[in-house]
Amino acid sequence: MLVLWRKRKTTRQVKKSDRTQKNRVYERGAAVITKHELQRYLQIDAQIDELVAERCALMDRATKITPALNGMPHAPGVSDKIGNAVALIDSIDQKIAEKMTELREEKDKIECAISRVQDIRLQTGLRYKYICGMTLERIAEKMDVSERHIIRMHMSALDKILDA
Repeated sequence: MLVLWRKRKTTRQVKKSDRTQKNRVYERGAAVITKHELQRYLQIDAQIDELVAERCALMDRATKITPALNGMPHAPGVSDKIGNAVALIDSIDQKIAEKMTELREEKDKIECAISRVQDIRLQTGLRYKYICGMTLERIAEKMDVSERHIIRMHMSALDKILDA
């Protein structure tokens, strides 16, 4: 009996097509999703957190502004600090609302892609990775399997999204 051993590819031997595997397109019918789009949810969530922090900082500054009421009319060049702060807070509130809508749409798209996978464990792993933002190491701890197994499960789940 002849046994052939296949040597693992080193990083230098990996084909260019293998290197672009990150950018593979996972599709079903007209719905197309890339790995980048799967990660987009977490990026939008981080942007919302930044806007909320900015809003809180502006609110702190705005509540520290005390108007000096002396009954005298203001010159045309004098600005209304409280009015400006309220206008800035309002514009940030609008940006937050827009980002929340975008976030909901991205989450729906990701949930649709994840739901194409039939295996519940693979779905759970994808949700942990792309919705909760967990690392593969943390997912392995949570699911009580090895990190290597989680990596295999992750690649399998992405392939199943492609095949669905």
